[in-house]
Amino acid sequence: MLKVCPLLGQALSFKIVLTQTMENRNFRPFHEVIQVLDLNPKPTAEELNELTNLYNSELPSDYLEFISEYNGADGEINDNYLSMWPIRDILDVASVSDEDNFHSKFLLVASTGYFKYGIFNNTFYELDMLEDTYQIDMGKSFTEFLHAFSIRQDE
Repeated sequence: MLKVCPLLGQALSFKIVLTQTMENRNFRPFHEVIQVLDLNPKPTAEELNELTNLYNSELPSDYLEFISEYNGADGEINDNYLSMWPIRDILDVASVSDEDNFHSKFLLVASTGYFKYGIFNNTFYELDMLEDTYQIDMGKSFTEFLHAFSIRQDE
C-alpha cells in the first residue's frame, strides 16, 4: 500500500487543481479581487523607493502597482485569510534573512496562518517555512497569484 505524506498529498492535489484552472487564464483583475480586503494607505515615497531600488527586477508589474497604491492589505479571499505585508515588513524580513536558508532566495511578501508567499524571478510561490522542499508556483503576476490563492482549499 502506497502512503503519501498528508502535506505532500495536499500539495499535489492543490497543484493539479491549480494547473487546470490556471490554463483558463480568464482571471478577475486584481483591483476587483482586493476590494474584499482591508487595504492599507499608500506607502511613503522613501519606502517605495527602497523596495524598488533593491527588488524592482524581481517584482511583477501588477504587484508593484498594488504595493505602490496600498502598501499591503489583509482579510479573507474565499474563506482563506491572507496578509499582504506592508513594504517596511517586507524589507525588515529580507534584511535578516539567513543566506544559508533555502527560503532566502524568495522575497517574502505575504502570509496566512501557516504558509508564507514569496517572489523569486517574477513568480509568486507558496512556501512552507518548516519544509524546504515545499514550494508551489502560484503565478507570474499578482493577478495570477490572487486567483491561485482564491481557489486554495485548506484540508
